[in-house]
Amino acid sequence: NAVNKCRDALGRRHLPAAGDNHYRVGPGVATDVDLFERRVAAAARMPPARAAETLSGALDLVRGQIFQYPDRQERKDETNPYSWVSLENWISRTEPKIAAAAQRVAELYLELGEPARAVAEGERALQLVPHHPGLVEVLMQAHDAKGDRLAVHRVYSEHAEALERLDLDEPAESTAALYQQLRSGPTTA
Repeated sequence: NAVNKCRDALGRRHLPAAGDNHYRVGPGVATDVDLFERRVAAAARMPPARAAETLSGALDLVRGQIFQYPDRQERKDETNPYSWVSLENWISRTEPKIAAAAQRVAELYLELGEPARAVAEGERALQLVPHHPGLVEVLMQAHDAKGDRLAVHRVYSEHAEALERLDLDEPAESTAALYQQLRSGPTTA
């Protein structure tokens, strides 16, 4: 009954009848994942300024860390509402795509001489994909480009502390080397 009500509201072309007991959406329906991937693909063929805007728009579709499980105390049942995510490895396929797009948009803004926008994109990206070394590195570079050594130190320290809290290794060699380079060298601002 619920599907029939949805079909009446959306139209049969968007929610066709299921002949094999599996519901599907019609070809005119796109998910945020589809739109994200289309924008990322389009950005790869654009000049830097347009690519940065397009990638930023793709990241607008990501509204938080992907597939976060609700706190068990907030749920009435003990089941995993996203078990299909784990079964189909969606996190391991989706998170790297988000991280790559986020890192690229920050790099583009640095190349375009807009370190403040690179910082904004880098900060936003770490909310979506925390602990990603490439994002940490580009964010440190963006802060350095603004001449903000304290922020470089803060980003690196927060990253190292977060890894320690998770019982993970120390920051990647490239991250630690970049931090030492930025800490000891002149700022690029």
